[in-house]
Amino acid sequence: MITMQTINFNRNSSATVHTFDTVESVAKDTASLIADGTIAISGGSTYASVCTYWSKQEITFNAPLFFPVDERVVPFADSESNWGMIYKSFLKPKGFNKQKEHHVSSVDDYKQLLMKTFNSEIPVFDTIFLGVGNDGHTASLFPGGNYLTDTQSIVLATTSPKSPQKRITLSPTVIAQAKKCVVIIAGEKKRTIVKGLFNKIASLPIVSILSLRNQSDIYIHKELIH
Repeated sequence: MITMQTINFNRNSSATVHTFDTVESVAKDTASLIADGTIAISGGSTYASVCTYWSKQEITFNAPLFFPVDERVVPFADSESNWGMIYKSFLKPKGFNKQKEHHVSSVDDYKQLLMKTFNSEIPVFDTIFLGVGNDGHTASLFPGGNYLTDTQSIVLATTSPKSPQKRITLSPTVIAQAKKCVVIIAGEKKRTIVKGLFNKIASLPIVSILSLRNQSDIYIHKELIH
């Protein structure tokens, strides 16, 4: 793992950029962050791989609680379910069977789950793991959405340009308040998005969301840099 540089989004917001060789290596380097506390994990192909590698790590857990960053509004058993993927590839192999119950199917479902867990109006996660889509979306916050004007909601219903279109996602406000935010970017099709990230293109949701945070960590596959 190599620390490359810092991206300064504005005078109050920056991100440390690290590069990695393989998804297995970045899973190993981030494994300590899932040992305890409240942790939200994104869906998508990158985290399908990361979760599989996390499940193979020797980790001493201290009663962590895991939650979805975002979910597709489909049944838990559907192959498109983010939480179904996380459960099968990581939670179940590591013995967190009861956290299957953290599957959510509506905004109200997720708000109630968060209210049971957190003793604050805005839930403050210990760590949030984000990915980035080929269009620059993060969580289920897509380009063109007017998400940043909503400073009250903790969970949002959004619409994806791709099927399944109905999504549930943590809000920018919640992501901004997390103690630690880790972004993992892999996949050849992300090269343009990585350039936009370094150029701080504000129309990209990943840029606008990270700009709300004081500090974040971004892990990028080294082939996307060169």
